[in-house]
Amino acid sequence: MKSKKKVSQLRDRSIFGFDDLEKLGFSLIYLLVHVSDISKTKLLKLIYLIDEYHIKKYGIPFFNLHYKLWRMGSVNIDLYTELSDNPVILSDYIKNENGYIK
Repeated sequence: MKSKKKVSQLRDRSIFGFDDLEKLGFSLIYLLVHVSDISKTKLLKLIYLIDEYHIKKYGIPFFNLHYKLWRMGSVNIDLYTELSDNPVILSDYIKNENGYIK
């Protein structure tokens, strides 16, 4: 378990601004609650599709994330890493222990 001081320091150096972090965190909670049988891959794709839809409709991304094109689709590497291990930056919003995210 990471100490609160270390978690706070990691959040301070986060690539996510506070407003972006809060928007992303609450969006992840919403998706985890309302989408059945959600996996990490599905969650990453939904986040990307939300951004794409928002760009098409309003001309700006919803999450302000930067994506890399991988073989199976576009992925935000920081979010991928955060969802792959025990979350640090998003620990107030999600948990991997006993699997909110598969």
